[in-house]
Amino acid sequence: GDNRVYGTTGTRNAGYQTLASNGSIPVGKGVAAWLFGPSNGDALTGSDLPGSGLTIISQGSLNEGGGDITFSTAEGVTNTVKGWNLVSNPFASTIDWHAVVPASPNLASTVYRWDPQLEAWSSYNSVGFIATGVGSRYIESGSAIFVKAADEGAAGNNLLTVVFPQSAKINQTPTNAYFSAASWKIDGIPQRVVNIKPRLAGIRAKVSGMGNPLPVDAYLDLSRSDATSGWDPRYDGLMMSRSAGANVYFLGDGGTGYSMHFDAAIQPGEKRYYPVGVTTPQVGQTTLELEAEGAWNPLNSVSLIDTKERRTVLMQGGKLIYPFRMDSLKNEVRFLLAINHVAVDGASGVPGKQLKILGNPVTTDRIDLLLAHPTARPQRWELRAMNGSRVAGGQFTPTDGHVQYLLQAQGMRAAGMYSLRVEMDNGEVETVQVLRK
Repeated sequence: GDNRVYGTTGTRNAGYQTLASNGSIPVGKGVAAWLFGPSNGDALTGSDLPGSGLTIISQGSLNEGGGDITFSTAEGVTNTVKGWNLVSNPFASTIDWHAVVPASPNLASTVYRWDPQLEAWSSYNSVGFIATGVGSRYIESGSAIFVKAADEGAAGNNLLTVVFPQSAKINQTPTNAYFSAASWKIDGIPQRVVNIKPRLAGIRAKVSGMGNPLPVDAYLDLSRSDATSGWDPRYDGLMMSRSAGANVYFLGDGGTGYSMHFDAAIQPGEKRYYPVGVTTPQVGQTTLELEAEGAWNPLNSVSLIDTKERRTVLMQGGKLIYPFRMDSLKNEVRFLLAINHVAVDGASGVPGKQLKILGNPVTTDRIDLLLAHPTARPQRWELRAMNGSRVAGGQFTPTDGHVQYLLQAQGMRAAGMYSLRVEMDNGEVETVQVLRK
């Protein structure tokens, strides 16, 4: 139902307070404003949007005394806020986030902003030069931004000081994507700032689905020797909720969701697995995409494992598109982004020959088979007992990039050793031993 409140209180959705025409906003503090059209008294009528063009005028003394502008959290801030603060760019100029972070004590390197078109949070990290959504290093005058204390948890560690140095001011047009009308951006400035291309090596995940058709993204980087699988305030960005549409994030240690997750550089052949969380506002068709960025080494293969469907799909050519159906609003254990789960041969990064039983020995008459080949596709399979008698067999129905198969071997009842024979479409024959417990 409609829970909006109209009338003399000036509140909307139980949180917005009336700001008088001569109201003041303290220096350094950010605000989120909801500007709406007139209503008829207290009735739930009227328009959310002004009936004509809207001009917003603010006035006051410019913060141009020649020095830096400092915002500090008040004494007595408790751990319940977990180090989060909403601050704003105090200058009548665009600022560069790269100049703010090194000047500010106990400030994490990632800045967060709400994008009304995506209906999702965008973020930008000044150390890795990495953005999610439409995040950018350039922040326009008067814009509100969310920041986080780098070292929060212990008493007093939520306190932080954000310093906006004079050197942060820059003659650069910002993205200007943070005003909206009816959930769509108001683009007042046609010029756009192009983010610095990533110099790192990582995988970007995007998801689109029900609610808002625009995709959102999360980024996994594996090139920083001093990064860990836990929260790294210099690099990582925390996952924040989306009001509409599908959302995606990486799960780190302790179940923390990350929109940006940095970890140590991976060595060729080293296996790693990263859970991928997906949420949607309603069940239905959803698409998950993976794409390599930066100086990704093709000798490190990337696979998406769907544990619900028992499928493994190998990313080829630096990109993978995986359509699926969300049958619940939140899936945190269904998908794994797997590094070097499937072997590759040569600098081309194509899959090498690999025939492996997942979960061997098996305890039922189902065989979970991982089968990869650089050029050929499987056609037929046959399972035989050690005495040579045929137990089961069937045809493969492979799809592009699909390297995991679930075989139904109804005749494999007795415990013991069996031989699985796979015929490829180029005439090759591969065999592997299966132990039935």
